[in-house]
Amino acid sequence: MASIFISYCHVDQLYARRLADALAKKGFEIWFDLRVNPGRKWSQEIEANLDNCGAVIVVMTSAARQSKWVENEVLRALRRKKDIFPLLLEGEQFFPLESTHHHDVRDGRLPGPDFYQSLSHAVAPAPSVSIDGKAHSLPEIPSERASVTRKRLTWLAGVAVGVPALVLYMTWAWARRRPAEPTADPLLVPSASATLSPPAPVDSVPPVVSARPVAPPLASSPLLELVEVPAGEFWMGAIVIDGNTYDDEIPRHRVKVSRFLIGKREVSNAEYRQFQRAHIGEGDQAATRVSWFEAKRFCESLGMRLPTEAEWEYAARGTDGRQYPWGREPPDPQRAAYPHRAPVDSYRQSAGPFGTLHQAGNVAEWVADCYEANAYKDDAEKGQLVDPLHDSRACLYRVYRGGSFNSEPGTMLRSMVRSFTLPDERSKFIGFRCARTSRP
Repeated sequence: MASIFISYCHVDQLYARRLADALAKKGFEIWFDLRVNPGRKWSQEIEANLDNCGAVIVVMTSAARQSKWVENEVLRALRRKKDIFPLLLEGEQFFPLESTHHHDVRDGRLPGPDFYQSLSHAVAPAPSVSIDGKAHSLPEIPSERASVTRKRLTWLAGVAVGVPALVLYMTWAWARRRPAEPTADPLLVPSASATLSPPAPVDSVPPVVSARPVAPPLASSPLLELVEVPAGEFWMGAIVIDGNTYDDEIPRHRVKVSRFLIGKREVSNAEYRQFQRAHIGEGDQAATRVSWFEAKRFCESLGMRLPTEAEWEYAARGTDGRQYPWGREPPDPQRAAYPHRAPVDSYRQSAGPFGTLHQAGNVAEWVADCYEANAYKDDAEKGQLVDPLHDSRACLYRVYRGGSFNSEPGTMLRSMVRSFTLPDERSKFIGFRCARTSRP
């Protein structure tokens, strides 16, 4: 199988890396400009791999549109008559590729199965037959002959399928001379003969089932208990103390937060299952393998929302600048749920300043904000902020906070750590809790 060349702008590297990983897992050979072979220049390496590839994927964004590297790669691919697969991640389709079908991935998702199928056909070796020990490519059927052949096959298939189907239909119609009694909705009334499928393995991703969301009657559930967080002001972010601080956590800056309510615990599997019937998992454990979009819809179905990044951090740290929800003492398995998960109602001894549980360890948690690496630097220049929310319709990555049972505890369980991923990610390490504005 020939290799696939990925053309992208450096600012879109995270998406390009994710795409390359997905392609590699599906068995594709990829050329991704992570290194240059010794003695070669960038231009030589790119030209050689572009000329020898079987197909070219172009990640189209506004930044890529301005990139001379991407422009040159696209033009060279067109001159070499390469199969080009444009992915529209943001902005508009490139002018030279306007006549080429593109896949819309503007919500940050990876392309669907049809994309990989088309790509596989493009890079698959031509069929051949062995004659006298030598491989010879099979000639293509001329388009006119192929069209006639398809028409004949279609007609024969229609006869083969249509006649038995007509007989079955007449038999069925004769049996249904009397109207049938109305039946109950199978989604609402379980069949007496129905059997439950066994739970999926921990490391497997459950299939996406388009079951109808049902607004769950959870108002009386103790697991949806909310705690009130009073209005206040705090230092958001970190100061550089040691090597554990990341660039997107600085500089520390003052933020004012209005009064709000936030879930005392993470949403459990039992609760989420009332919204999405196909969801699996132990009832008292935090609901995971839920995308940002799905978490948002769940909260909104209850008249709530995801907490903002500022609200989440304020609930975890309070006004005294805690490193962790319980204080400044480093994490241990008695304070935080790691390296194993725990029920959402556990670890009460390490509650945060306002009574929240598991804001360090157990599972990380989606928040409402769009990830921007320089958000804190920009906010610090604006002075004191009130109820900040970083959001955009063109948002590529969403923030999740808190670390998980699989995180490095000394670094990733700190209350100021910011993590991010694509919003359609369904990870066994990411859950969520809901929040809402407190009415005066």
